[in-house]
Amino acid sequence: MDQDAPVADGVLAYLSPGCTSIIGLAVQCSDGRYFGSIRVPRLVYDHVLEFLMPTYGRKLRELMDAEIDISAVVQ
Repeated sequence: MDQDAPVADGVLAYLSPGCTSIIGLAVQCSDGRYFGSIRVPRLVYDHVLEFLMPTYGRKLRELMDAEIDISAVVQ
């Protein structure tokens, strides 16, 4: 995603846990709501979902810059 895209300034409005490798999400922007999905390896799915769950209302740009520590899972 382009760091300068207007959607990057939108806030995370919705998460939808999918199967064991896809997480759906919605980002609320001033001009509407954008939907997308994140595909993650099955091994780290739960960790990524736990990382995203408390981030409702944060800007997507902040989440893209955040780091998640999965070192305990990937060894």
